[in-house]
Amino acid sequence: MTLTNPPGRPIVSGIGGPTERPSKLVDHWLQSHVQRIPSYIKDSTHMLHTLQDWNLQFGPFPPHTHTHTRLVTIDVVALYSNIPHQEILSVIQHYLSMPLTDASTPLPPTAAVLELADHVLKNNVFTFEGKLYRQSLGTAMGTPMAPSAANLFMGRLEERILQESPVKFPSQYWKRFIDDIFLLWTDSEEKLQQFLQFINTVHPTIKFTASTSDTSIPFLDILIKLQGGFLSTDFFSKPTDAHAYLPATSCHPRHVIRNLPQGEFLRLRRLCSDDDCFRERARTMEAWFTRRGHHPRQVREAKEKARLIPRREALRYKTKNSLDRTPFVVSHHPLNPPLRQWLAELQVSVLSTCSHAPGISYCSCGGGAQL
Repeated sequence: MTLTNPPGRPIVSGIGGPTERPSKLVDHWLQSHVQRIPSYIKDSTHMLHTLQDWNLQFGPFPPHTHTHTRLVTIDVVALYSNIPHQEILSVIQHYLSMPLTDASTPLPPTAAVLELADHVLKNNVFTFEGKLYRQSLGTAMGTPMAPSAANLFMGRLEERILQESPVKFPSQYWKRFIDDIFLLWTDSEEKLQQFLQFINTVHPTIKFTASTSDTSIPFLDILIKLQGGFLSTDFFSKPTDAHAYLPATSCHPRHVIRNLPQGEFLRLRRLCSDDDCFRERARTMEAWFTRRGHHPRQVREAKEKARLIPRREALRYKTKNSLDRTPFVVSHHPLNPPLRQWLAELQVSVLSTCSHAPGISYCSCGGGAQL
C-alpha cells in the first residue's frame, strides 16, 4: 500500500529482521569513506577537538572580523525519510569509486555493495494499524547503514551547496554531525540570509532550518560561545531535560550505579572549556544526582575526581583493547549466585586437569565472564 503525505515518520527497529545483517555489512564498507568527509564529526569530543584547533589556528578573530562573526546552526528536516533511494545508491557508488590507500581489508565489488544497499532500502516493510507498508522514500531510521548513507549523501550535497551558492561561503569552519551543521559566518547578516534561502532551493526533498547568534548557540550537548574573539564551550541541555538519571535504587549492577556520576562529571569536564564554568555546572549536577538518591559522599568524590583531571586529558580518546575471548553472559539479578567465586573455582579445576585449558576471568558487567 502507499500513503500520501503521511502524518509522521516510520521508525521501525530492524533488529533480527531480514535486512539487519546486509545493512551491517554495507555500513562496515562505508565507514572509511564517511570519516574522510571534510565536515565529518564523530561525536561531541571530536567537535571539541575541532573547536580547539580552530582557536589555535585562527583565534583571536581580528576586531573588524569579530564584529561580523555569527554562530550558525543548521538542521536538516527529517533527513532519513527524505533521501530518494536512487540518490543514496548513486552517492554510495561515487564514494566507493574513490580509492582508499589505508583500507585494512579489501572491499567487495561495488556492484555487490550496491545490490545489498538496494535490498536494505527497498525492504523496510512494516505494519501499522493492521495495514502492510513498504517505505518508498528515504532510509529506515532503525537500520545500521542509515547513518553512514545519510552522511555520504550530505557530504555530496554540501559540496554542491558550497560550489553553486551565489554567496561565497566566507569561513573555513563548517562541521556536521549527520543532519546537524555548525558553521561560522564572517560576513554580513544580509548575505547570511541569502545563503540560508539558497540552501533550501538546492534539493526538492531536503529542507533546512537555521538558528544564528553573535554570542552563543547550542550544538549537540555543547553550548558554543564567542568570547573575546575565541570560541569557548559550556555544557548544554534542552529546557525539557528533567535530568532523570538512573536512580540509585535501580536494579542494576552496583558498579553501574557507582560509576554513573563519575562518567557524567567527566563529560562535564570535557564540555566546559574553563575551570570556573566546570565548578558552577558541577554544583548543579551534584544536586541532580543527590535528588535521584545517589549517596552525597560518592557524588562529591566523583565530582572531585573529575575536577582533578586536566581537561586535555579528559579530551583524549581511550584506546579499546581487543581481547580474544568468548563472552559468557548471564542476566543480572541481585540474587544471582557468587559468579566470581564459582568461576575462580572452575578455572582452578580446569587448569588442574588440562594443561591447554583456556583462561577464565570474571567481567563485572552484569554477570558476564570471559572464557
